[in-house]
Amino acid sequence: MNQPFIRTRAGGRENVLVRGVEPTALAVHRAVRLVEGRMFRPNLGEVVVGRGTLARYRGAGVGSQIEFGRRRWTVVGVFDSGGTAFDSEIWADVNDVQNDTRRDGYSGVRLQLDSGADRYAVVQRIASDGRFTLEAKPEAAYYREQADNANALYLLVLTLAVVMATGAVFGALNTMYAAVASRTAEIGTLRALGFGRGAILVSFLSESLLLAGAGLIVGMGLAAIAVLAINTLLSGVQFSMMTFSVATVLLRLSPGGALLGGLFAGAIGVLGGLAPAWRAAHLRVVDALHRA
Repeated sequence: MNQPFIRTRAGGRENVLVRGVEPTALAVHRAVRLVEGRMFRPNLGEVVVGRGTLARYRGAGVGSQIEFGRRRWTVVGVFDSGGTAFDSEIWADVNDVQNDTRRDGYSGVRLQLDSGADRYAVVQRIASDGRFTLEAKPEAAYYREQADNANALYLLVLTLAVVMATGAVFGALNTMYAAVASRTAEIGTLRALGFGRGAILVSFLSESLLLAGAGLIVGMGLAAIAVLAINTLLSGVQFSMMTFSVATVLLRLSPGGALLGGLFAGAIGVLGGLAPAWRAAHLRVVDALHRA
């Protein structure tokens, strides 16, 4: 792998990850597929670029020449990896990259095991072979380590979400207490007609949960619009990797994120509505009718 500087469409310079691969790379990286042009041919200075690279950098279209390292390279294809970090890379023949950088060897090897193969045995064999200084690990674990810096951002986002949720709880408390105060006569009438405290409590708590659910639906709609706008207008989110290159990934709405939002909305509805509902349920009938 190599990280040369390439000019962006905005005129700046950024490190881009150039990955030297074999022509059979698409058979190993099964999530990656060509969407335009063809695969490069070995030893001819040809490259294929990811969709993120095509959108972000100058001269990255099929048929164009892009300059990095000690030569100019011809772009012959565009690939799509489904919004992963591969979309921010340039793939070239490994021999061409080694000749250009004047370096031998490989920085990493990706193995695709047959179904039913003993992965642990492969890991142990590589680790015990003194001819190589390699460490074998699942690809997901490797990229998880590369993304350690993102964990701090994830914690920051969660902290911000908790702070905003706390403010939303106080807002819900204020709204529901105001609802109880404005409907004192209604509460007294319902109690006089025989409705129990449990029914009053459930009624106000359900109202609080419905309001939280409505807020969840609106929030998810706004999130969907934001994701669509970022992916369309900005071609995803760019971030710096440990390799000093810039990666571009697409945002996605996931069931896990929706579930987390639902849990936050439910907690806000319960915490913001329970105390006012409890107060409404325990109003004395005489006092409620008298205040009306």
